[in-house]
Amino acid sequence: MRSVFIFAACILFLNTPSPAGSSCATLDECRAELKAGSALDRRETIKRLPLFKKAAVSDLIIALKDKDHYVRLEAARSLGEIGPEAEASSPNLAALLGESSQDLRQYASASLVRIGTSSIPSLIAFLNTPNLLAQDNAATTLSRMGTPAIPALTAALHSPGRHLQRGAATALGVIGPPAKEAVPRLAKLLNADDFEVQRAAAFAIGKIGHAPEEDILMLAKNLQSSDNTVLEHTIMVITGLGPAGKIAVPIITPLLFSEGKPITSRVFEALFAIGPGAAAAVPTLIRILDHRDVETRKRAAISLGAIGPGAKNAVPSLITALKDPAGEVQKEAAVALGKIGPSAAAAVPALIETLTHLPDAAIALNAIDPAALKNSALPLIKLLEKADSMAQENIARILSDIGPAIVPALTAALTASKDPDIRNHIADALRGIGPAAIEASPILMDILKETHDILQQHPDYTPHADGHLEPVRWLNGTACLALWDIDPTTAENLDPSLDCYAPCGL
Repeated sequence: MRSVFIFAACILFLNTPSPAGSSCATLDECRAELKAGSALDRRETIKRLPLFKKAAVSDLIIALKDKDHYVRLEAARSLGEIGPEAEASSPNLAALLGESSQDLRQYASASLVRIGTSSIPSLIAFLNTPNLLAQDNAATTLSRMGTPAIPALTAALHSPGRHLQRGAATALGVIGPPAKEAVPRLAKLLNADDFEVQRAAAFAIGKIGHAPEEDILMLAKNLQSSDNTVLEHTIMVITGLGPAGKIAVPIITPLLFSEGKPITSRVFEALFAIGPGAAAAVPTLIRILDHRDVETRKRAAISLGAIGPGAKNAVPSLITALKDPAGEVQKEAAVALGKIGPSAAAAVPALIETLTHLPDAAIALNAIDPAALKNSALPLIKLLEKADSMAQENIARILSDIGPAIVPALTAALTASKDPDIRNHIADALRGIGPAAIEASPILMDILKETHDILQQHPDYTPHADGHLEPVRWLNGTACLALWDIDPTTAENLDPSLDCYAPCGL
């Protein structure tokens, strides 16, 4: 939605009636026009000022406070066009980062980046403000400057100002691995008195990489608190560390048995963020797969999936979870088995059994043992009827991957089905197999003609007004593309009235 507003503002700016343009040849002539002209005249004159480079900077600084919004925009843009010579305008441009106008903030940020490193002190100053909008935009602008901003941002971490510390940490996190020199100080801020500073430091460390273990362990001592707010905040900071929070896993895992649901939810979030490094939690997560609460069982399965191959000891329990009374738990168990991968080979028979009702079982099987799917074509095709659109696309891709051996079953299903959505995915799977699916060419031709005739009966068809025809249109397009990929000779000789032309590149 935000981009729509920006686009609308740009259109308004571009479509505003304007004079032919200023032709002032000297700075004095331009200054005279700025004093005497209308808002439209001033906008055109501002565009001339970058020609005079540093000499025009003071005039553009004045124009940043013009009562006309578009004059201000043009002044901000023009200062960036001048570049490093406009360094005197840095404090004025930085002040615009807290403006309510998004396009003005963006123009100011872009110009500060173009002015370069000389604008860093002004931006650092605006990190130390309670205005979160200005602070966040200053941090974003500094992060866009990249490596040159790292020394100043690292120094800012030593400031006693919590706003400055938070903004500097955020910017360093966006810069990422090149900011590794800041990690020792960021690690100290994990134990700051201010929660937002802690979170920003954790975010930065998570993006940059490794943090000193002693600082994380010191942070984890807060988990001994009986205050739920302290517990929750500490776990959220550990979550921000991402994989770097691995050392805290044995400390946070016992909290999964906490009676407070917000705490257990935070622990699950942390384990997910830590990912493969959270393997130490596997024994506990296995126990929790038997929990009385459906949501808790589901989140345990999700966490095991995030750990991936390191959770291979959970395979027997996840196989059992495929028969959980709750469908959402079954789904996440199948997803987790797929993420564990080939190490979950023992789950193949159970996953094949669930193919008739669990779309994610097909995706898991493909990750564990693609060969096992070759004998499961019919359940997979049947599964298309029950899957949502995303799962249907995945299943169609898997069917394609099985290759020529599945073509007879796909062709038979294409003939038998009357559902345009299902037929569309089957045709797409055949298309993925290519020329080896030649036996499907006649039925694809029939579908092309059939759908073309239906669409011809509705010449005024529009997707919104005639939504029931949308699947027919998609099937028509897929059948056409499939014919070109499978049987180009037949496709080349189709009746032109069918509107099935060669795709680009063929």
